[in-house]
Amino acid sequence: MKYDKSSLNELLFEESLSQCIEVRPGRNLYCRTLHLKHEHEQDDDDTPNETTATNQRRIHILFVHGSMAWSDQFEPLICSLGHTLLSRQQKDLPMLTCHLFDAFGCGKSRPKRSNFNFSDVSERALANDLKAMCDRIRDTLGEGDEFFIVAHSYGTSQVVTMLSEAGTNIAVNGVIMIAGAVGGGSSQVAIDGGHCIFRLPIFVLNLIQSKLTNEFLSVAYFGTNMELRKYSGEKSNQNPMYIVKAFYRQTKWATKMDIIKLNIPSLVMHGKEDKIIPLNDGARFSEAFQNLLDFIIVPNASHQVFEENPCAVSKEIIHFIFKINAVEC
Repeated sequence: MKYDKSSLNELLFEESLSQCIEVRPGRNLYCRTLHLKHEHEQDDDDTPNETTATNQRRIHILFVHGSMAWSDQFEPLICSLGHTLLSRQQKDLPMLTCHLFDAFGCGKSRPKRSNFNFSDVSERALANDLKAMCDRIRDTLGEGDEFFIVAHSYGTSQVVTMLSEAGTNIAVNGVIMIAGAVGGGSSQVAIDGGHCIFRLPIFVLNLIQSKLTNEFLSVAYFGTNMELRKYSGEKSNQNPMYIVKAFYRQTKWATKMDIIKLNIPSLVMHGKEDKIIPLNDGARFSEAFQNLLDFIIVPNASHQVFEENPCAVSKEIIHFIFKINAVEC
């Protein structure tokens, strides 16, 4: 169902950033930072105890959305991550900070048409944006803090490419890859340059945008949650097709050799009923990781698995984080 922001308030999430910022010269992205506050951090007047918060280990998670998507898709998952973490009821429970951003051309990072150039959404430009986001987070890490990346669909390829090129310059404790794929394979999505339909003139794409959206929704979700589908459809239909075309014509999916370069603890998850990127492609994707801790198949879920079943996904993510730290789950 559509996300209700009151859930974040109920969980004592504090939003310290919600605006467009310059992440690197000339590139402004809409970014958000959310902090989960624990009950034992609160004084009687509900004011955060800064001393307690400062002394605790903090987990930072960067969320990377898929192609022409938007960051608030992750809010149900973030809400569930908060519930899952708090339910552990440990005295030394780490703090949680979630970092979200709308990729250039998407959501609230959408420029005016007069200011848009085809190369603005090139694979290289978007990879540089992602690295800039990671650098910003790295600069905020305190002693003992940990940094994880959660990526979905094409976002997984962007993360793989960025990390394989950056090497040890970006200290990431682990990656969680959801509904990813190696370039090629049986999927009609994981193709460099996108589906052939995006070669059509922009005025034609404008005419068929609603039809394309409806076809996507029919296979991206396994369940019959019409409110969620309606919300996603409305957001998708807001994407200007001149940006959509420019984006897909320049996509470049990570190869097996790119993935092999990574030696980072990895969790790969895939919806069993995924009809966008079939499960076989997800399995092939997982097999390329050198430090794969687990490959989780989520039942009763398609491509938008983290929206359809955020509870199952959040439990696996928290288990993965604590497993890396050798803490019994």
